[in-house]
Amino acid sequence: MASYSRPCPYNLRSRAVRLDSTPLAAVPGGSHPAVNTPPNMSIVAPRVKKRVPDQAKVLHSSFSLSSTLPRYKMEAASNNVHLAEEDCDVNVFDGSLNAMCREDMKEFAEQLLSIKALLWTTGENQSSSTKKKTKRGGVRNTRAEEFAKGDAFLQKQYSLNERAYSNALIVTGVAFDVSKDCPTVSTGWHGRQPSLMDRNLIQDLYVSGEIKDTIEKQFKPVPYSLSNPQPALLIDCDGRTFGYRTTQVNWLKDHASIFCDAVLELLGPHIANPRLAAHHASGNRGPHFPCIIGHCRQYLKSPDLTHFHKENIDSVERFCRTNVIRRVTSFVSSLVITMFPGVALRTLRTAEWHEKKHGIRPLFGLFWNLCINGIFKGQKSVSTLPHVDAKNIIGICVVLVYLIPGYTFNHKKKAWLVLWEAGIAVELPPWVAFMYPSSLFLHFNIDIDDIKFVITDGDRPTKDNSSPLGGVGDEGRGSLVYYNQASMYNGPETGFDTLAMAKASGQRASVNSVEISQQAYPQHRSAPQ
Repeated sequence: MASYSRPCPYNLRSRAVRLDSTPLAAVPGGSHPAVNTPPNMSIVAPRVKKRVPDQAKVLHSSFSLSSTLPRYKMEAASNNVHLAEEDCDVNVFDGSLNAMCREDMKEFAEQLLSIKALLWTTGENQSSSTKKKTKRGGVRNTRAEEFAKGDAFLQKQYSLNERAYSNALIVTGVAFDVSKDCPTVSTGWHGRQPSLMDRNLIQDLYVSGEIKDTIEKQFKPVPYSLSNPQPALLIDCDGRTFGYRTTQVNWLKDHASIFCDAVLELLGPHIANPRLAAHHASGNRGPHFPCIIGHCRQYLKSPDLTHFHKENIDSVERFCRTNVIRRVTSFVSSLVITMFPGVALRTLRTAEWHEKKHGIRPLFGLFWNLCINGIFKGQKSVSTLPHVDAKNIIGICVVLVYLIPGYTFNHKKKAWLVLWEAGIAVELPPWVAFMYPSSLFLHFNIDIDDIKFVITDGDRPTKDNSSPLGGVGDEGRGSLVYYNQASMYNGPETGFDTLAMAKASGQRASVNSVEISQQAYPQHRSAPQ
């Protein structure tokens, strides 16, 4: 289990932070040389705790499940967990299967039961959770059976959740609290942009490349090993999970051509249009083509389809009906239910209200919107500039990275995703999904060619204990982003189509952002070994 400290990224919140190897606990530390900080950037040098060998111990096994399945089964069986063979081909077994557990199991069960009921009432396909298990099918362990009390849906979700936490690289924060340290608007519905001065400062540092010095010295890298793949969990100082990166989705990687054909059929006429390319050349998220489809209610009294969706209705519907896209949407929504059931439940309640009020449902499982980021003709890949998706709900968005067949992309050095307030840089290879609250973080992609990152078992990286990352290629990378705008939640949670109407009727038009965050991001604790 690795731990990290939050940098003090800009002058909104200047306080001392540190790096150490002890997760979820604040301890006094020693001193560290001052960091070379760009002018006017208020970053406080961290205090570093000297590593204590037994505290920094990381339990891990270096074998992959696909190559040494029998050995893994023996180790899993000793922990009272039995996995089907088809469930043993993507993750590395790392640490004890009891590494983390839910803090409030009663709330977890209540959320899942409510989700189950709403999935049925909104007509979602339940076959995956209710079909009869074969001898090889599914995940079975005594804790799941005791928790579920005979309910197949609960048992499946508990088992998947437990596996996610037991098999993952767990990165824990010692100074960052997702419910308190991320800027939100006064009404509590969504995130808030940094000040214009801070945005301009970060943008200038990004363009000049000076920001790499800060990231190298202050940020925790979350790398990905192709030879030893494992998911990654981002957990704050209060034990709350706010981010999850999957391993590469092998079935999607195997169908890359079909997937990219569907994307190209939808975007083809637009990414070949030089006038559109010129229009988006100065886009605040980057010069790529952001194709946004689904329902929105920004500045509208009632929800409507996006402009692109309405103008290209036939091609959008063909895209959405494509089997591989439907499967991706189902996969992404299932991930949210398993990892962030509070987020899933809130969205389902929103969907139920909109279906009754406006006759619409989310077109993308648990998401009202999908953005397909395409590469204009003449561009190499998609890479986003520093920004905050501030109008999104305090919840979860899902980024899925794709790679056009025939190209290679050096994910070891290119397009790492930086979460500024958390002080984390995440490697995102093609065909992984990454879940995080994009409305709460200033985030951007960055190439780390000049940055010497490596995981060092708790120690601060130095020339003596670190090595550079390698790789080849810089073309063909694109992304899909599933997300929800806060405006789609205003009506269901106030009873009025707009916040102005709620205020005019004397109703409360705000929510408590801390409580919303705590409901969205599940709290875990270290389980007894």
